[in-house]
Amino acid sequence: MSAALHIGDIGFWVTNGMRDEFLDWFAEHRCVKGDAQWEFCMSEGNRWPGCDIDLACLFVKGQVHGIALLQSEIDEARRNHPWGLADLLVLIDQVLVGRWTHRLDAPAAYEWRKPNNGAAPNGGPATRLGNTDTEGPPSVS
Repeated sequence: MSAALHIGDIGFWVTNGMRDEFLDWFAEHRCVKGDAQWEFCMSEGNRWPGCDIDLACLFVKGQVHGIALLQSEIDEARRNHPWGLADLLVLIDQVLVGRWTHRLDAPAAYEWRKPNNGAAPNGGPATRLGNTDTEGPPSVS
């Protein structure tokens, strides 16, 4: 079963494991332990199979902005999560800043990831991102 990461009808589909890894990363890197966003990320209510995440809920009063990824964070994600967390973070940032324009019902919303020797949580990391067939995350290439 998949889960959508989206704002409105713009977004993409991930495995439940990928969703949970992102929520863990966001809680650790963008929240203060115990604040509303941290509680949202850590809530079991957002981690059941198939639970979609409205990315706007990650921000105070819905004031959506990019996640301002640092190159050091991307490098750390690549080292510690070789299944493709770095690519997932870049894609989430693209949704947040409006660079990813695919609706959840578009083929690209399902096809953005492809198998990588089963290294991803629940199978399949991100390697094809953006609104083209460019390999790798466009904002860090």
